[in-house]
Amino acid sequence: MLTGPLCAAARALIELSQSRLADKVGIAEKVLIQFESGELEPDGATVEIIRNKLEEYGAVFIPDNETMGVGVRLKFSRSVVQKLAAFENEGGPARHDDIP
Repeated sequence: MLTGPLCAAARALIELSQSRLADKVGIAEKVLIQFESGELEPDGATVEIIRNKLEEYGAVFIPDNETMGVGVRLKFSRSVVQKLAAFENEGGPARHDDIP
C-alpha cells in the first residue's frame, strides 16, 4: 500500500520532482500534491501506477512487519552490487549465516 507521505519520501530519495513524476504517471501535478499532503486519495489503479513508476526509478518499498512499519529505500545500483560481491568473495568463500 502506498500512502501520500511514503510517496513523497520515495520521490525525495530518487530525486524526482512532483511535476516530473506527475508527467511520467500521466496525472495532473495538483493530484499528486494533494495525494502527498493527504488531501486526496486517488483510485487504486492510479496509486499502483505511481508506485510502479517510483519503483522503476529506483525506490524499493519495505512492507510492514511485526516490529517495524512500512518504509522506502533506494535500490542498489548495478555497480554497487558488483562491488559488494567482490568484497564478499575476498579471502575465499563466505560461510553461511542467518543474516539475509
